[in-house]
This record gives sequence, structure tokens and C-alpha cells, in this order.
Amino acid sequence: MKLKTESIMNIVKAHGKVVLKMDRDSGFHQLTITRVKTGYAVGEHPGGKIRRMTESDAYAMIDEMSMFIDKWG
Repeated sequence: MKLKTESIMNIVKAHGKVVLKMDRDSGFHQLTITRVKTGYAVGEHPGGKIRRMTESDAYAMIDEMSMFIDKWG
């Protein structure tokens, strides 16, 4: 697990939500990760899709896309 992933998930656990600003090569402008009762909801922009994920799925997605994440907060 990457340090960037841990930092992002710590923000989600502390504040309930984090917005990830993505590099254009990722295909997204931003991803929003929000803590919900059943795990996590991940919203994509553009596209407007919202996906539910377990904690392990969210960690795996962030690890996979970490090279495309420019800013978070």
C-alpha cells in the first residue's frame, strides 16, 4: 500500500469525504470518495457515475490510480 493511499483514506476516515483532482490522462477531472453506511461511494466527473465500494476496493482503486492523482483534500 502506498503512502499516498494511506493519506487519502485517513482524510476520508477523519472528514467523511475527499476530492481527488486527477491528471487528464486518467480520463477523469476528479473523483469524490465519501464514507457511507455500507462502505464508500465513489463519484466520477465527468460521467456522473456513483459506485459503491468496500474499504478494500477503495484502497485498491486509489493504489491503481495513484500516478494520476495530482491533488487531494
